[in-house]
Amino acid sequence: MPTNKFIGITPNEPKSTFNRAVAKWSNVHSYPGIIVFVVVWLLGFQWVEAQNYGLQFNGVNQYAHATITGTTSTAMTLEFWAKPTGNTGNSQSLAEIRSISGSNLRFVQVYFLGSQFGVVCNPYTSSTTLSTITSSTGNVLNKWYHVAVTIQNDQMAFYLNGVRVGSVANLSSYYALTGNEILILGADYDTYQGYSSYHRANAQIDEVRFFHALALSSGNMYKEIAPNTTNLRAYYQMTNGSGTTLNDDRTGGTFDGTLVNGVSWVPNGAFPVNTYQSGVYAKCCSNLFTAANFINNREITGNITLTISDHLFEPNAVQILGDLADFSSLLIYSTAPDLTISGNTSTNFIDFYGADHITIDGRVNATGDVASLTLKNTYSNASVVRFIEDATYNAIKYCKIIGNNTTATSGLIHFSTTTKTTGNDYNTLDHNEITKDLFRSINAIYSSGGPSQSNDNNTISNNSFYNILST
Repeated sequence: MPTNKFIGITPNEPKSTFNRAVAKWSNVHSYPGIIVFVVVWLLGFQWVEAQNYGLQFNGVNQYAHATITGTTSTAMTLEFWAKPTGNTGNSQSLAEIRSISGSNLRFVQVYFLGSQFGVVCNPYTSSTTLSTITSSTGNVLNKWYHVAVTIQNDQMAFYLNGVRVGSVANLSSYYALTGNEILILGADYDTYQGYSSYHRANAQIDEVRFFHALALSSGNMYKEIAPNTTNLRAYYQMTNGSGTTLNDDRTGGTFDGTLVNGVSWVPNGAFPVNTYQSGVYAKCCSNLFTAANFINNREITGNITLTISDHLFEPNAVQILGDLADFSSLLIYSTAPDLTISGNTSTNFIDFYGADHITIDGRVNATGDVASLTLKNTYSNASVVRFIEDATYNAIKYCKIIGNNTTATSGLIHFSTTTKTTGNDYNTLDHNEITKDLFRSINAIYSSGGPSQSNDNNTISNNSFYNILST
């Protein structure tokens, strides 16, 4: 059985911050002079056009509106994604539902002010008694947030990124949908009426859903939902991409909206991960974790490509399960420069669990020679990437791999063990930059292997290692 050994790694280019880089391996066979090629079957397409969109409002005079009729209810859910893009000095009305009944005073409005999201509600049709819930401060511009408000009878709750941030146990009156509502995006009712208003939004908005029931599901917020979902009253996926009409994408939906004063369509919106199946657009979502679930659940099969057009923060570890998924190849790359896929996961951040023929290519559109995509785990003692359970013929290239892992028997990249037959073999790390986040890791790369299934024929070439070794 091979003994533990250190393999010195020379960085591709010297760096001023270069200290020392060591890859620690156990149970690894070395084969000098052998060059390992990873073959991934692809169709050779480059997909750069967005398949989904969002709306950009300018905070001055732009808004969208749609009339929603026909259903009365004492319960409702309004949820959407919002990306504040500027502060106006006033509360910015992101979305408002108002009942056209009595004196038109019954409404629910979700807003952004400074660094807080909030919701304000008036349950009366002919008088005003307001109830308000606000989030904590610290929410920043140019970042997507999922916001939602639910009401049932006199109970109201407000959610930010799937977390309940506050509630009102008893509104001053029961709230009820009258069956004649207007939805306003990017501004408030005064703007819609043509009055002067200081509450117009400088923001992007995407994936708006309105239910006449309690219908919030945190598991569904990262992806599109079925257009025939139960109790879905209106659904705006922002699929148009151009023009002044906002389609109601609910099955049989008739509540199309109108864009006013030049509202802009922006590519990708809140769902910057586009998936393609053998060259054909399949699905979109907001993070790599959700896309991995599509793959593990066999919702996408064959030759798969994932393109990324914006920064991603992963709510959970990204695990691709080779025993469950059904794909021939998987290519992941970005379509914009200097993007980061980040998370704070106590388990391995990106996990090739028995998965084969996956390539993460950090070059923009998978071409050129610049490492432009960052994979980052901010948790203190976990790997950024792990290969386990016979993960073979995978490649990570032209990426910046950043993390904190002071565990002596692990590394920022971990070739782990297997209970199967061969080990984690024929994987490639090429032209990557591998370094620390807040503090230095003991090992850049660590291989565990096993007495019968060692990790063989893995190629590590042309990488830069710096600020490694915490001792």
